[in-house]
Amino acid sequence: SWATGAGVTLACSPGEGSAYSSNNGLTWNDSALPDNAAYAAFGNDTFVVIDSVGAYSYTSSDGVSFSTNTGPTLVSPGASRLYFTLSEFVLVDSGSTTFHTSPDGIDWASHTNTSGAVFDGIAASGGGTLVVVNSTNSNCATYAPPVDVPSLISSVSGTSFDFCQSPL
Repeated sequence: SWATGAGVTLACSPGEGSAYSSNNGLTWNDSALPDNAAYAAFGNDTFVVIDSVGAYSYTSSDGVSFSTNTGPTLVSPGASRLYFTLSEFVLVDSGSTTFHTSPDGIDWASHTNTSGAVFDGIAASGGGTLVVVNSTNSNCATYAPPVDVPSLISSVSGTSFDFCQSPL
């Protein structure tokens, strides 16, 4: 996972550690984050990193020095995704019906997809909206804060979906 903001790019690879660059990727420095740093996002002038099991969240204004906070508990840690929308950080617990929101990366609220659909993939679609695909019935939904439950926009056929995000 990676995040860019405040002139810094931060890259995390669980088990491998993390690094940051302040010169457009020409040189990299080891980050002080733990080896299990997994999911990164930047928003509201803050870097937020979640560890691979969701026990801790880390916040930073510069992408170099981080504060440690209690993180949201993940049901299915290996496939989760962290994004920043227009107003909050959203951590989708892929492989479960749970997602978490935070305005600052410190205080987290947990939400359950009331349809019972299991999240399979998620991607930022622009304008602060996330697109979510679930594996239960192959429906596609959008999430735009401060709405607590993704709203169904269309059904798609198929059995396996994946999303990619290119740098902005």
